[in-house]
Amino acid sequence: MPSETIHFTSARQLSLLYADDERNLEEAEHSLGVSIASRDDWVTVEGKIEPIARLKAVFELLEAARAQGLRIRSSDFHTPYAAWPRARPTSCARFTDTPSL
Repeated sequence: MPSETIHFTSARQLSLLYADDERNLEEAEHSLGVSIASRDDWVTVEGKIEPIARLKAVFELLEAARAQGLRIRSSDFHTPYAAWPRARPTSCARFTDTPSL
């Protein structure tokens, strides 16, 4: 089964992206049908290629939002899953293309 390890600059950066709540990673596993293992500053995702790419895009989207000053909450982590069954990840990323501040 395909897998990918996603690295972050620090364990703190990673935990901020999932609102420091392991339940958010468990929900991502359930929603996308993947297996997620998180340690220190990395996440390994195992599953089908498309769901792995979607999770990676979620982390990229959240990092872009965090870089603009957004404090990630659990609802921010879950919002992309509600939209992405109907949209491409690249179209969702447009929300962070232009800073809102």
